[in-house]
Amino acid sequence: MSIIEQAKTWFKGDGVPQPIAGLMDPIDADHLADELRLTIRGQENGSQELPASGSVTPDAVEAEIIGSILAEWSLQREHLITMLKAYRDRLAELTAASEIGQLRVAKDHAVSKIKQRKQEARGDLARLRGAYVEARDELTRFRIKHGLSDPARNPSGRWTTIGLLFVMIALESIMNGLFFAKGSERGLIGGVGTAFGISLVNVLFCFFLGLVPARFINWRGWFVRSLSVLVAAAGLAAVLFVHLFAGHLRDATAATSEAQAYGIAVAKVLAAPWSLADISSWYLFGLGTLFGLISFWKGYRHDDPYPYYGDTFRRERDAAERYNGEHRDFFGELEEVRDDTVKQFQDGIANIPQYVAKSHQVRAARSALVERFRGYEQMIVQVANRVLTVYRDANRRRRQTPAPAYFSAQWALPGSAIAGSDILALSTEAPDSVVTNVDATLAELRALSEEVVRAYDDLLAVVEHPTDMK
Repeated sequence: MSIIEQAKTWFKGDGVPQPIAGLMDPIDADHLADELRLTIRGQENGSQELPASGSVTPDAVEAEIIGSILAEWSLQREHLITMLKAYRDRLAELTAASEIGQLRVAKDHAVSKIKQRKQEARGDLARLRGAYVEARDELTRFRIKHGLSDPARNPSGRWTTIGLLFVMIALESIMNGLFFAKGSERGLIGGVGTAFGISLVNVLFCFFLGLVPARFINWRGWFVRSLSVLVAAAGLAAVLFVHLFAGHLRDATAATSEAQAYGIAVAKVLAAPWSLADISSWYLFGLGTLFGLISFWKGYRHDDPYPYYGDTFRRERDAAERYNGEHRDFFGELEEVRDDTVKQFQDGIANIPQYVAKSHQVRAARSALVERFRGYEQMIVQVANRVLTVYRDANRRRRQTPAPAYFSAQWALPGSAIAGSDILALSTEAPDSVVTNVDATLAELRALSEEVVRAYDDLLAVVEHPTDMK
């Protein structure tokens, strides 16, 4: 983690800074002297009478000492600047005026977004809403007209019903085919062919008889209801007649040629319909009647028993689902915008009263840091002079000639880093921009937050959800 990131981390919470390892640590003078071999090098140069007695500038060893000290000082100076920038950034975060400005922008963005979507609501959403209203009104009129109050019955599975019809046709065709095969000139194939025609007519006719005429028995008008009873009864009678004919046809086919069997069967069904000669013919009659009744019931239960009610009800449901889905997608994004904006205001309202105290903490920490660096500069001057003394004393002990006059002078920094324009700009006390009337500021923020919610509610009132529409 960089120093600036560490410095920013300090201010999350109570704002009390924690020391960074290595920042403005004291310099070990003895270690530096040993590292640079100052005693040995001082003796060597002293025995050679270096630097000359008249020298006024430091020699190479002293320059190396001073360079090491200045390098460390420059590094710590950069660290100081970095940390002061962190303090500056944190103070900027604690500026209530900036926070309020950002919240105003957030409010304007949210309200603008909501108003923009209000224009878009006049397009597809309005069309779907209109379609739903028409379907709903149609269903209401239908219910009132026909005295209906319960929801329509859901239709049975269409593919399941179709599959069942095909299974019954296939089963009846195979089983009846075995019966007809006995007298058919073409054997099993001929018998199945005849049976398939009878089964197909039986199952489909009975299904549509239950789907249409039988359901009109529930119709509110007495004339339609009476007519439906007659048609349904006639249809069922016709089904029985067909199966009796099939039984007589099977008897005739077994007793005579296939070409004469149809004429004999017609005569028998008209003269004595219930006088089937073979028990297999009764099986044929019973099986066909059973499958016919099942098909009739499936047709009757395929939709709501009241004609047209199921279609009208499903049109209303489908229109409601399409409008509801578009409504959900339409308001989902706006609800997120509203909630995010309100959350920003809640955070701002919670934070602003704390800005004054936190900003004081930051400024106190900044001042303490600057004073600490001032003391650090005094320390490195003392270390530099102590290390120079180690070298100069060793040099003096081996010299035969006087030491240069500057050996007695104390070294000093070229200037304090704190006096630099860059550090002064970062450490100068900035005017406190935190608003003085906190209560008025909080009231303004609450009003702005309520404006966002009100804009959303106004749009929601215009573009109602299906469950809220009367």
